[in-house]
Amino acid sequence: MSIQSHIGAIAALYNDGGLKSTLRKWWNFSGSYSFDSRSTGASGLVLIVAGHKPRLWPMVFPRFNRFLPQGWDVCLVVPGKKDPVLEEIAERYGWSLLATRANKLGLAQNHAVRLHPHAEYLCKLDEDIFISHGFLEGLFETLEEAEAGGLHRPGFVAPILNVNGFTSRLFLEELGQLRAFEEKFGVLPSGCFNSPAWGDPEAAAFLWKILIPFDEVAKRFAAASSRASICHHRFSIGAILLRRAVWKSMEGFSVSAPGVLGAEEGDLCAWCVEHSRAMVIAHRVLVGHAGFQPQVASLLPLLENRADLALQPAIPHPHG
Repeated sequence: MSIQSHIGAIAALYNDGGLKSTLRKWWNFSGSYSFDSRSTGASGLVLIVAGHKPRLWPMVFPRFNRFLPQGWDVCLVVPGKKDPVLEEIAERYGWSLLATRANKLGLAQNHAVRLHPHAEYLCKLDEDIFISHGFLEGLFETLEEAEAGGLHRPGFVAPILNVNGFTSRLFLEELGQLRAFEEKFGVLPSGCFNSPAWGDPEAAAFLWKILIPFDEVAKRFAAASSRASICHHRFSIGAILLRRAVWKSMEGFSVSAPGVLGAEEGDLCAWCVEHSRAMVIAHRVLVGHAGFQPQVASLLPLLENRADLALQPAIPHPHG
């Protein structure tokens, strides 16, 4: 049998629905982990993916602790490392912590969801997301409204993020700053990777400098509109809410090779398109995204000097 025939046979086996499902379940849940459980058996679970941006922790974790509502389990998800500081934070706030030996983001999230079997709603947050009052409640309300409306079947719901290839335009329009932004950085196209918000640190800094004071601007969004938009391309999933049924239908988030980022994001968005599920953006919920990787180093001093982002009591800085 030729190489081409072998490849064709393998492809045919993979495309078989039953075998594909079996392979995904095996691959997406294979790998060792440790789990410190403080679960209450709640119907909602917040997954906070952390481990790589410790300078942000004193700013973002107090916000998670203050503004995430009661009645939800919270689990720190730490792929590929054991971090005593994160263990201390989880213990202090009463959160669970799941760490995997392999640096596989999707695997760590899958184990965390599996070990919270009563959670019917899943909220995933990255460690570089700044939330404010009403964050999760606003996403939940938008999800229910989208489902009740009947026009769309939501795959997931996300907030407006200031630094984001799709929602930065909505953010700028609401604040009346779109023209000023485009005069400085050019036309702002809609796209996951081809926006100034993706690669230009100065553009990201602009999107942060107009978000002052942070919590007051977030209140403005919460009060201004209950509208929602539908994202028509790949979306950065740093903050999303979805039903467990979606995660289950996918046989879990897609797991990539160690250290490879974005596989679960790309496949979730592809799954939504393939299954006619809408990627819904809640206009009433605004969060701050610290920035994409090309921008983080230059944005950190700006964020650390923002008094309006600080909450008291803050957690100690991990490096003293």
